[in-house]
Amino acid sequence: MADSQTSGIEKGYKHVDMADAQIYHARDWTRTGTDPGNPENWPFLKRAFPTALVGAIAFLWFCAGLFGSPGISIASATIADIWPPQKRVIPMAAYYCLPWLGSVIGPLVGAFVVSSKGWRWTQWTILFLTLVLFTLTLFMRESYKPTILQQRASNLNIPGPPKPQGTTLQHIRFFSTSIITRPLHMLFTEPIVGILSLYTGFTFGLVALFVTANPYVFLTIHHFDLRAQGLSFLGLATGCLLGPILLIGIDKYIYTPKLIHLESENSRGSLSPKHRLYGAMLGSPLLPLSLFAFAWLSRPSIHWILPLIAQAVFMLGSLTVYVSSTLYMIDTYGARYAASAVGANALLRYILAAVFPLFSLSMYEGLGVGWATSVLGFCAAALGVAPWVFWRVGDNLKVGRAYREDEEIIDA
Repeated sequence: MADSQTSGIEKGYKHVDMADAQIYHARDWTRTGTDPGNPENWPFLKRAFPTALVGAIAFLWFCAGLFGSPGISIASATIADIWPPQKRVIPMAAYYCLPWLGSVIGPLVGAFVVSSKGWRWTQWTILFLTLVLFTLTLFMRESYKPTILQQRASNLNIPGPPKPQGTTLQHIRFFSTSIITRPLHMLFTEPIVGILSLYTGFTFGLVALFVTANPYVFLTIHHFDLRAQGLSFLGLATGCLLGPILLIGIDKYIYTPKLIHLESENSRGSLSPKHRLYGAMLGSPLLPLSLFAFAWLSRPSIHWILPLIAQAVFMLGSLTVYVSSTLYMIDTYGARYAASAVGANALLRYILAAVFPLFSLSMYEGLGVGWATSVLGFCAAALGVAPWVFWRVGDNLKVGRAYREDEEIIDA
């Protein structure tokens, strides 16, 4: 019986092509332990080198993220130093647009670089751009008010503002509380921070998910080549560019008139933070609708431009939800605790952005484009009620909270 099976296999392999024959021959060598192409037969150092190389690459990418991430926090703080709260929407919208835009422009540029010069040139391209941008930072001026006052006092040889006093251990404890302990505590104890961080983290994770899913979708359904797969990110990029326009319009025609009306009444209170949620309430229905549209418009019989339009609407909704939610948390927790609230938001946002690509391709292969994206649409619909809930009860949630600043809130 065994001999007949063996002869059948040998007869079958007489009809395979040369590539399959070479694979069969390699498998035969594996049984005898003499195949030089089998990693199990390599010397120890040769087997250890690929593992060490992967570990080194992972470590280098970790260093790139570690040393590149502070710029995101510093930029938002710089905007807060330069512009007063009522004038921050335009610079904040432009600033928040850029990281999202970079997330989708990168694969577009990378597709053309890889097709022309190879994958290694993706790293050279990033290095050249980083060199140019970091050179520009050399000409930036200080914007932090206490530091500016210290410099002026030093130039005039007069006493400056008092510096923070304390031991090294106290300074370490202060920074660990501000950067790690307090954001984590707010994330799990403050409903506003926890729920909105989950919502904005989910939207940012979807952007990272599309970075891996887009090439698969447009390759399998529309048979795009490498460069065309890169161009498929133009829909997301268009949504990034439209987002700030919508946010500025909301601020100019809805939020600012309410603020001016409040100031004209000489009120000593402040406008309720819930008025920052207009953009989020507008973007929340756009997210599930655009995801469902992308899910069922991604078919060979339907023109590829329609899924791209759906992705543009998705990115528009994502950006308006994110910026509005961030401004809402800043106004809610005030100057003292806003940085910790935004830090908690950033922590969860980037964790989800790192996790989503790990399962995106498997999900799309297993469920298909339609149902995989529909699952995401159902999740977006469930999370989309958050801005509407906080619009109704957000002010009451703050009462008695540990992170509330004492200030009279006026519901204009």
